[in-house]
Amino acid sequence: MIVGALASGAASGLTKVAGNAISDAYSAMKRLIAKRYPSVSTAGVENKPTSDTQKDALRESLSDEGADTDDELLEAAKGLLDAIKSDDPDAARAVGLDLTRVEAGNIDIERVRAIGDATAIRMADVTSAGDLTIKDIEANNGAGQTDRP
Repeated sequence: MIVGALASGAASGLTKVAGNAISDAYSAMKRLIAKRYPSVSTAGVENKPTSDTQKDALRESLSDEGADTDDELLEAAKGLLDAIKSDDPDAARAVGLDLTRVEAGNIDIERVRAIGDATAIRMADVTSAGDLTIKDIEANNGAGQTDRP
């Protein structure tokens, strides 16, 4: 939840629609991490909020420091996610696959799963002109555990 909140907050800031509540909650969370866990850098997720590699690295660093069980940090993450859901709900929505301007003759999509209110696949301006195969997509924003196609 902590990494997801930071990534969503960073993504919201990148879109320039972050309201004061989001900015304040995001800044407070970053300050809390910097104060309690000075060896943990959030820069990777701030620069690339959609990068699984950066999120995994931050998740590991936070876990190594015991931050993943810090009640105050978890509460700050919840507050940030609540602010995002209220002010910029699209930033909090996980998307498993986002296709834009794709041309393919055959599009074969297999094993897709969305958890919570995540979007499994979002497509815009997709046409058929070649083959495209996509498999094993999962989107999970942590908002719930109900699967839906």
